[in-house]
Amino acid sequence: AVAHLAAGRAGADLLAALRMLPGGPVTDLPVALAVASGQVTLSADAFPSLLESYVDALPYEARIVARDQAKVTLAAHPSHRRAVHTPARIALDEALHDALAALARQTYVPASDASRLGGAGAGLTDND
Repeated sequence: AVAHLAAGRAGADLLAALRMLPGGPVTDLPVALAVASGQVTLSADAFPSLLESYVDALPYEARIVARDQAKVTLAAHPSHRRAVHTPARIALDEALHDALAALARQTYVPASDASRLGGAGAGLTDND
């Protein structure tokens, strides 16, 4: 989200993709890019600007080398690490902020005995 918005790409694309959860490009693109190496062809989705944002956020060299209506070709080099710049601040419109806050609330586990008995928390060390 940060890379997308910091690059000046449409917040509406990100909001539409978030509304597709638990499926869609928010979950599919990171999986596809995690295994990308060399020249890789991915299906073009309804949100090509999100693919650009994910590529920008990768910690290794990657770039889009070709694009058409059906597919995007990516040159990925996982062994060539690079620093990723993230801005200190970005501006969110209210709808996108609300969608991200709702997603964050879904990850929240209350600090209670019941949740700890259910497996939440670090246990005895932070490595559990």
